[in-house]
Amino acid sequence: VAFLRRELARRGVTTWPSAANFVLARVGRSAELTAFLRPRGILVRDQGGHPGLAGCVRIGAGTVSQTRRFLMALDRWLDAAEGKAPR
Repeated sequence: VAFLRRELARRGVTTWPSAANFVLARVGRSAELTAFLRPRGILVRDQGGHPGLAGCVRIGAGTVSQTRRFLMALDRWLDAAEGKAPR
């Protein structure tokens, strides 16, 4: 969880402390990110429908390999949202 939170912070994504095996992160367009990741076999839970959690997703803390795969996909999504060339 600490690695995932640190990497999300490097990308400017807000997270909250967690004693569980997941991280709550505010990504902005949570439904869009969830839809982007699903066909890539990466599942996160959109929490945007809950009071006070607009734009948030719940990200499970998997293996280091799974976390890196998620972060690479997140980078692609963030780059596309900003109009940057894919990494």
